[in-house]
Amino acid sequence: MINPALALYYLSRELDDKPGEKAAEEQGRRGEVKVSRALACMQNLYGGHYYNDVIVKLGEKQVAQIDHIYICKYGFFVIETKNYSGAVAGGLKYAQWVQVLSTGQYYFYSPYRQNEGHIEALCSVIGAAPAENFVLFVNAEILQMDCPNVLSTNQFRHMLLKRSKQIETLSESQVEEWCKKIETCPGLEIHGEAK
Repeated sequence: MINPALALYYLSRELDDKPGEKAAEEQGRRGEVKVSRALACMQNLYGGHYYNDVIVKLGEKQVAQIDHIYICKYGFFVIETKNYSGAVAGGLKYAQWVQVLSTGQYYFYSPYRQNEGHIEALCSVIGAAPAENFVLFVNAEILQMDCPNVLSTNQFRHMLLKRSKQIETLSESQVEEWCKKIETCPGLEIHGEAK
């Protein structure tokens, strides 16, 4: 026999959740895990440190959530991860970008602009940092993108490989100094992995 109280509890939980919200969150989490694994591999090759799920506290209720930060001799990367399927298009001058699927077109706020806000928030608590804005699409094909540093995970790896053959942008002591600021700043919380 079904317990009526238990049935009401589960029914109320289902009604509270927006359709597809949990699936979208899980898909996003899987994308962040893939990028985190890629960063671990890059750390083995290029050194430095990476941080996942960094929360910037701007006030009592205001926060910014940064998916990943990777700091090495070749740059200070603040990364927004998107695990979308299909194809995406957008650009610097567009507030809305488009995802194209076989079922239609869907618009979403520019992750590049979103990450600009994350970088601004980060710099407000650690000081002016040489942070670069990167958006990584895990599964989507990137179309018509007039926006720098919007890449697939593989393109990001290739960009780092290319940079590693050029001059270093940060000294080892600068890398350690920025990492120490991130790890000790009272305005930051690292909720994910930090290596």
